[in-house]
Amino acid sequence: MEERTLYKDGVRELISLSKEVSEVYRQMHEMTELLKTCNGESVLFDTFYLQELIMKKDGLACMYEQLLVQICINNCFDMKSWKTGQYSYDRDEVASWVDEFNTRYQANVLLEDIVKSLRFDYGMDIGLTRVER
Repeated sequence: MEERTLYKDGVRELISLSKEVSEVYRQMHEMTELLKTCNGESVLFDTFYLQELIMKKDGLACMYEQLLVQICINNCFDMKSWKTGQYSYDRDEVASWVDEFNTRYQANVLLEDIVKSLRFDYGMDIGLTRVER
């Protein structure tokens, strides 16, 4: 029963997020058109408001990348079977699945981000190595 509830809650959240992202996309499109008009008429805005939007860009990009990592894991891994010992994964399999995910969805999820999440979020050790600086 718990798995079914998790699924329903997850679907509800995905639908909600999808609607909210669509609304933000629409608002950004409207603001872009409005700024084109304002720029054409040399209407200047207080830089505080503009800088606020620019500052939020990095945070949104970071959260989107984290969301893509979790979507990739959800799409490619059977974590319950791994936890019970039915499945085991090696680095080459993980790399192959991440490449397939990136190709299918024109994403740019990094293998190292997946490996880090598998290790630190799920306790799955797939030979995480430190990259030389």
